[in-house]
Amino acid sequence: MTSDPWSGRLLPPSAIELGHAVSRFDSREPSIDDFLRNHALKNHQVQYSLVVVLADEAGEVFGYYALTYGSIARSAALPRRYRHGAPVEIPAIILARLGVDRRVQGRGIGKDLLGHAIGTVLWIAEQPIANASPPFAVMAIKALDEARAAFYAKHGFQSFDATKPLDLVRRIKDLAADKALATAMLSR
Repeated sequence: MTSDPWSGRLLPPSAIELGHAVSRFDSREPSIDDFLRNHALKNHQVQYSLVVVLADEAGEVFGYYALTYGSIARSAALPRRYRHGAPVEIPAIILARLGVDRRVQGRGIGKDLLGHAIGTVLWIAEQPIANASPPFAVMAIKALDEARAAFYAKHGFQSFDATKPLDLVRRIKDLAADKALATAMLSR
């Protein structure tokens, strides 16, 4: 791999496909790279997760995120004032992975992908499900380290459990109120 910066044209984010080239992807985080190279396509195909990639015209992937459903402990998901009467485990849509290739890091692509992920979550939340509210109350992130947690915190995600400072959340209602970021990212 070369250390030359990449200068091409990225296409709008799209679902991962067999034709996407992932072998050169290097985010400098082995778990992020391994997931994309070895698990992302299969997980997407069998609907374990929704994997969205940012690729160039040749199909080479330079960034991606993966969303899945799950739950997060009430103490980590909600501020104390919202916990009364809430279930022990709060339904969540989880940003399971977000990675940007080193060749394009520092260009705001991580922020763009996060905005797109938020927009996708809000779109899912707005889908009518027999006049029911969305099946999840929060968007959750389990950050890999403090630096990544700080990135998400800059975008409004918070940790509500001192014993789990890398578990960050935002309520869907709060994301919807702050829709400008997501709308801007989805329109790119």
